Amino acid sequence: MQLALAQWHEHPENALNIHAMAQAQGMSTSRFIRHFKTATGVTPGIYRLNIRLNGARCLLAQGAALADAALAMGFADQSHLQRAFKAHHAATPGCYAKQQLASL
Repeated sequence: MQLALAQWHEHPENALNIHAMAQAQGMSTSRFIRHFKTATGVTPGIYRLNIRLNGARCLLAQGAALADAALAMGFADQSHLQRAFKAHHAATPGCYAKQQLASL
């Protein structure tokens, strides 16, 4: 479990295969997902998405362009980041960036 967490935190942009992570832990995929959810409270997919969105949020707060933040955090394109960001934070990344830059 710690290996998966460490790899996701170090390289959030990489799409790490949950099946490969489970094999590295010596577990089936379903068992890995159950253990991961028990340990963290969320599934591996949601956990990884949160890491990527938090990274994008930090980049946007520093003034990075939306497309650059999307690419850096491993989203397919800026609209993919925008949809995920809006669903998670109830605001568009552009609005968030403007608020952050205005508060500086």
